[in-house]
Amino acid sequence: MSQETEYRLDPAGFEPSRRRIVIFTVVFWLVIFTVVTFIQDQGAGSNNVRANVITFLVSGAAIAFGSYRAIRRQREGWGSFVLIVSEDCLIRRQVHVAELRLGREEVLRIKEFPKGGLLLEAGNKYKCMYIPESLVGLSEVKQSLAKWSAIVPATQSEVARWISWLLALALGIVPFVTVMAATEKLVVVISGMFAVAILSTAILVMQWNPYLDRRLKRTSWMVVLPLMSILVKMYYSLR
Repeated sequence: MSQETEYRLDPAGFEPSRRRIVIFTVVFWLVIFTVVTFIQDQGAGSNNVRANVITFLVSGAAIAFGSYRAIRRQREGWGSFVLIVSEDCLIRRQVHVAELRLGREEVLRIKEFPKGGLLLEAGNKYKCMYIPESLVGLSEVKQSLAKWSAIVPATQSEVARWISWLLALALGIVPFVTVMAATEKLVVVISGMFAVAILSTAILVMQWNPYLDRRLKRTSWMVVLPLMSILVKMYYSLR
């Protein structure tokens, strides 16, 4: 039996992740608020100003609460992260996600990001494994993985990854907000169809992923609520 070595994340490395969540939350909230106020803005007046203020407060409170929960959840995941390395296998254990086991023969490519993080790509798209740059003993892990496959530079930068994540999230959220705030029938129908397609796909992708935590999969069904809201709005707009 090959020797196994455990590696954990540096607790101090969580602070940059926390800052990224805060920045992401602020940017995301500003985008949502701008879209809603733009659609609601049918002219100046006290009612319009009052609606904008209510939108500002409600959306800000909801997104702040979501950000708080995301930071708490990620902190738990950060503290529980364990990477077990042997000669022919990698095992990642972490709360809120299923254990991921990646055999040496399954690894197709190993990419290294500019800050030092590694991405191991396998034939099964659900079995890709990311090793953060804050892993204590990362240099030792790289030496071990270099025996599996050549480590090549990742073509996508950190900024590009964040932009792609923001765009992906905006594709799901902005159409939903547009549907709920719009009054024009054509806008409601077109944005509603787009939102239904995006949100339905998100549910299916999460349910099909065998490595997601069961609790996270159950939580994903909450997306059905905004889906029902969209369908109801579309129904009444077409009457």
